[in-house]
Order: sequence, then C-alpha cells, then structure tokens
Amino acid sequence: MKEKIRTYLKPKTVNGKSLTGSMLINLTFEFIDDLNNDRPAGIFRSTENVIFAETRKTYENSLIEYYDLVIIYRYCVYKKFHL
Repeated sequence: MKEKIRTYLKPKTVNGKSLTGSMLINLTFEFIDDLNNDRPAGIFRSTENVIFAETRKTYENSLIEYYDLVIIYRYCVYKKFHL
C-alpha cells in the first residue's frame, strides 16, 4: 500500500528542494502567526521566511564544515614540515 501511495504522490518542493517536515512545521507556524497577529495570512511571506531560515542553516553548516577543513589542512601542513 505504501508503495502505491508513493507512486501517486509527488514530494512538495520549494525552489526545487523537497519540503522537509521541519520546513512544513515552520511554514505552518509562520502562517498561524500571521493569523494570530491580524496580518493577512500570506503563503508567499511564510514561504519566504522558511526559505530564508533554511538558507541560513545551510550557510552556517557550510561555514562550520569549511573551518573544520581549514583546521585539518593546517594540521597536515604543520605535521609535514615539523617532523
């Protein structure tokens, strides 16, 4: 049954990226926040905020990975010249 459902349903995407559970929850909270604060509930603004948050998270993770690689590289260079 699961396979049959998966063949008919396509994953939801935002800017070509599959919408994850956390993205969907954040999108829902943004939408509810608009309703609770008497703002027009706009899916565009909510989606924009979720995309910004995901982009920020990806940037931060990439930065951490970059710094880790720099540290490893410097350690290897140090070991090579100080043996």
